[in-house]
Amino acid sequence: MIEDEPENNFALRVWFMTDYADVVDELQVYAVELTPSNKLSGISIIVTEEQLPKYITQPIALLKMLGNGGRIPHVGKKIAKDLFYVYVHVDQWLEYTGDKTKEK
Repeated sequence: MIEDEPENNFALRVWFMTDYADVVDELQVYAVELTPSNKLSGISIIVTEEQLPKYITQPIALLKMLGNGGRIPHVGKKIAKDLFYVYVHVDQWLEYTGDKTKEK
């Protein structure tokens, strides 16, 4: 089990890797590491912030308003300013990771 993981088997750990920012077309682009919980299939993947689907970005927008450790039932938990756990549906995650695998 991932450290600080909420009591939800379908949590996705979302870490905005601010130490790994890059500048593209004069915009700062962050790498984002997505780590599935023990019930979600797959391994951690790293994408850019722009590659995140709405079912991940919308909950994070809500969680950003909370203090560290804040939780919204059935949405997720904010661990720190750049680390979140978001609840996702297995089908969405499998489709997303499948698409990312095809890109390689």
